Amino acid sequence: MDRFIAAETLAYYQNFSSRDARLDRQRGAEDGYRELPAAQDTDFSPHEAYRIAEARTALNEYIRRMRTEIDKIDLRIREFVSLRDDDYSSRKSSLYVEKQSRLQRVNDLVGKGSHRYTELVRQRDEANRTYREREHEFGRAPSLRMHEPIIDRPWFSWLSIYILVLLFLAVLEVPVNQLAIQLSFEFSAWISYIIAFLVGVTFILQAHFLGVQMLRFIAVSGWHKVWHLVLILLTLLLMATMILVLFQMRGEVTATVAAQSAIIQVPGATPPPEVAQIGASNFFSNLFRNLSNALFGDPTESNFAQVGLLLLNGLVLLIGTVLSCLRHDKEPELEQAYLKKRQTERAVDYYMRDFNRDASDVENDMSKRISSAERLADQIDQDIQRLEEERMQLKRQIENDIRTVLNILSQQLTAYQESNAQARMSQRPVYFGNFGLKLLGEEVLVE
Repeated sequence: MDRFIAAETLAYYQNFSSRDARLDRQRGAEDGYRELPAAQDTDFSPHEAYRIAEARTALNEYIRRMRTEIDKIDLRIREFVSLRDDDYSSRKSSLYVEKQSRLQRVNDLVGKGSHRYTELVRQRDEANRTYREREHEFGRAPSLRMHEPIIDRPWFSWLSIYILVLLFLAVLEVPVNQLAIQLSFEFSAWISYIIAFLVGVTFILQAHFLGVQMLRFIAVSGWHKVWHLVLILLTLLLMATMILVLFQMRGEVTATVAAQSAIIQVPGATPPPEVAQIGASNFFSNLFRNLSNALFGDPTESNFAQVGLLLLNGLVLLIGTVLSCLRHDKEPELEQAYLKKRQTERAVDYYMRDFNRDASDVENDMSKRISSAERLADQIDQDIQRLEEERMQLKRQIENDIRTVLNILSQQLTAYQESNAQARMSQRPVYFGNFGLKLLGEEVLVE
């Protein structure tokens, strides 16, 4: 736009050449013949004044239109500055207020300001106080090493391994007891597997209970010791009864397998229906028979298998009891106080973890929105900088165009004065040659 303004208002000066000064030389010669202007004159001649007025008119129109363009740029700059300083600042301030409000809301609902957190902290403090009292009462910390983490993971502790070992022992009882249960009660294979697994779980639970009662028996005195002794004896009696029943059932299975083996050795003999049913036993029954042969000898020739499986039941009982003793402390009140303390501390930790996650979500969301507002402000700053550079460019162009007009005007006046001085007979006027661009600028750039 600025180039069009210069082309429209300063076209004569932009296209000026030395031949265009012929008119000024001609007029200067004519005035010189007439001894005009007078030698004592200090003001410009009418022709020079006309050229100055002509330049002044062109420049005034040019500068007026260029200032209009600069004013438009200044207006846009003020709009952008207002948008940046007022709208952006208020928007950013409102975003920070919204952020604090959302964080406060999260804190009140699921954070430290919530009733639930207050209750959890109260329970934790109460549990810690109770634990310290029990610790002071018994003069020691509880012996619960199974609860300590093996690595830096609270869920991976010796207690986890303890539970896995108990499950392994329960599963270990399944192939030992499944065949005996299936043949004794004529259950289907799947039902016998389930019952065998439940029997194994019962063994483990009884072993665990036995270990706990043994610890309590050691810790207490008086009638309490008698009570725990009675519980120990009843548990041992129940476990012995179950083991003997399974022992008898496995003995019947061994005898049946021996009868099956004898019949198969007679050519053409047909086994009775119950034996034929055993011959069609599944994979786990065959595995039971193969393990019995490999570990304890041929079950058709001896009762080594029964004795071996009996010892296996005893081993499961022993391992479960020992692990139970290692799992618990002999003082139940101290153990319960410690476990309650750990439980309440973890509850607070888990609650704060959820709160921190929700607060982090709010932080991330608001940070994105604030960053978006800041990017918009940066874009506005870039627009302001671009407009300021455009304004400076216009000002530099105005200075250059004014200088161009003054140079052309100087050439016109010089051509007039030189031809005037050559044509006149008298002394040249005193002001001839005594003007410069600065003086012309003062003459021309007058509103």
